[in-house]
Amino acid sequence: MSQQTSQLIRYNIWAVAYGWQQRQATENAERVIEAGKQLYERVCVFAEHLAGIRRGLVGAVESYNQAVGSWQSRLVPGAKRLKELGAALPQREIKEIEGVETVPRAVPAVETGPCED
Repeated sequence: MSQQTSQLIRYNIWAVAYGWQQRQATENAERVIEAGKQLYERVCVFAEHLAGIRRGLVGAVESYNQAVGSWQSRLVPGAKRLKELGAALPQREIKEIEGVETVPRAVPAVETGPCED
């Protein structure tokens, strides 16, 4: 085999190896892009779940505070009148119940994107 043929074979092997590496890099990049899309979609779904939980918590706090308001303005005064009239056990006291002031933090959006409706 001549030196030129040997060198030509080496160059061809190098070219095939380089092409194979480029194909592998392209396939890996495509897999990374696909994994990124899937992860982003999962983040969007999770953010929707968190937003739903927050709405539920805010609603629960509002309902709780309404119940506490009713407790303080309607039930406790009536119960105190009953105690004053002797219709309650003297050693029992009504525990004070307070409203909830804490509001759950909002989940900040990373950016507007495909998960925005």
